[in-house]
Parts: sequence; structure tokens; C-alpha cells
Amino acid sequence: MRVLPGILALSIAFVLVETGPASAAPAAPGGRILVLDDSASGQGVVSVRARGGDVRSLNLNLPAYAYPDYSPDGRRVTYADGWSIYTVKADGTDRQWVIDGGSVPSHPRWSPDGREIGFEAGEIAAATVAEPGQRVVYNALEYGEGLLDWSPDGRHVAVLLGWAVGGDPWDPIFARDIWIVRADGSMTARRLTYGEDTWDPYRIAWSPDGRSLATEVGGDLWSINVRTGATTNLTATPTVVESSPIWSPDGRTLAYGRQPADATAPRVYLRASHARGDAGRPLNVTGIPTSWR
Repeated sequence: MRVLPGILALSIAFVLVETGPASAAPAAPGGRILVLDDSASGQGVVSVRARGGDVRSLNLNLPAYAYPDYSPDGRRVTYADGWSIYTVKADGTDRQWVIDGGSVPSHPRWSPDGREIGFEAGEIAAATVAEPGQRVVYNALEYGEGLLDWSPDGRHVAVLLGWAVGGDPWDPIFARDIWIVRADGSMTARRLTYGEDTWDPYRIAWSPDGRSLATEVGGDLWSINVRTGATTNLTATPTVVESSPIWSPDGRTLAYGRQPADATAPRVYLRASHARGDAGRPLNVTGIPTSWR
């Protein structure tokens, strides 16, 4: 039987994706991690080496919804503050205004090509970085936060959307689920998770290989298969709250906030990205991680 070259190439690509290692132990991860500590006595936004140490303040005291994010090249940082989205250099200087939201914007995320910044402000929007302007990515927000993250190829956005599961019109009961939305603004969306009223994810991070999403649900870290929607509880720690997972650039490690029941604030920890029940190791910095480059 004659096999067409295009089909053969697709078959090889599929095998390469499907047979790659599911996980690998993190060994001395590189890069820097942005950490947000919005507590009254916190340091605001700092940058810390992923290997630990060399903590640098960006001199930014921001609310939790600011959720600063490194640009793809690591040279600038975007964040939300008040009614606006801004960028600064990686050291916190040279603040530049990008756009105002229709409502208070939150959780900005830089697109993989560095041209746009996605954010939530009553809808999912994307602002161009080079010059003022924005477009709507998805406007069907009804309940929930509308938090988002881009796929590594920039073609899709994972969005946190709420939907009513019962209650009265004036007092609805709703749950949040994760949807995959086309980033081109076509309003095409695929529902990924079906948690009913027991599922309440918060914050989303798309893995560098595009296969998985990391999220926090009920004080645990979860991994979600982007293709099938299968969910895996990575921590299952009833006396410890884990939150705000962020992937290392190589996808082998997750940074996250870890807060035991007797602690007053979370601290940043690192763990193997696909390990289950691994408490990881601390970075000895208070707050939650928001970006890693």
C-alpha cells in the first residue's frame, strides 16, 4: 500500500507527541519567578531565582487581581491596577500604560508571540501592546471570574466560566468550569470540564507542551488533559491549601503557593509537575507565583 508523504508526516508527529515522557524529575530549574504578596506586611511583587535566592523587588504593591506576567522574552512584565493594564521593565521601571478596561481588568496574560495581552474585564479581551487598541476574544461571560491563559501556539485560550446549576433567579447556585476558546474572536468554545456544583477551579496555567492545564480546586492542585478533559488531583492534602500553579518553561516543574492550616500566608514551593502527593520544596519567599521565565 502506498502511503502519502503528508499522512506519513502527520503519523510521525502524532507518535512523537503521544509517546514522549509523561513526567520527569525537576533538576535545578532555571529562570526567574514572579511572586505577588499582597498582604499588609508583604513585599508586593518580587522576582526570585527558581533555584532560590537573589530576591529582587519590583517596587510594585498591587492587589491580587494584578497577577503580573512576564513577556515571552522576559524583558517586561504586565499587570492590572485600577482600571488599567500596564507594562514595566523586568526590574519594575519604565511603566507604560497599555489599555483601560470596560470594567476593572484582572489577571492579564501575555500572548505567546508578545503582540497582545489577554485579560478579563467583563469579557475576555486582548489588547495590542505596540499601540492602543483591543479586541474581544470571548464575550459570553455570565458568572465567575473569566480567568484565562493562552495555549502555547496562541491559537486558543483556556477560560474559566461560571454556569448556573440551580437555585433561584435572584439567588443562583453556580459552578465554574474550564472552556477552550478560539483566540481569533470567533466565539467558538469547547467545554473541557464538567464539575457540576462540586467543581470550582480558580486560576489556569497551560503547560508548555500544550497537553495539560494546571489549576487549583478546593485547596488542591489538579492537572487536566486538554484533549480528553480527564482530571487528576496532584496533591489531595486536606490540611494544606495549594494554589496558583505556574509551569516552568521546560514543563517539568510547577511553582505554587502552599499554606498549611496554621500558617498566616502562603509560601512559594516547587514540585515535579506530574508527581502525585509530592509536597515539593520551598523557595523561602512569601506569596503566590504568577509567572515564570
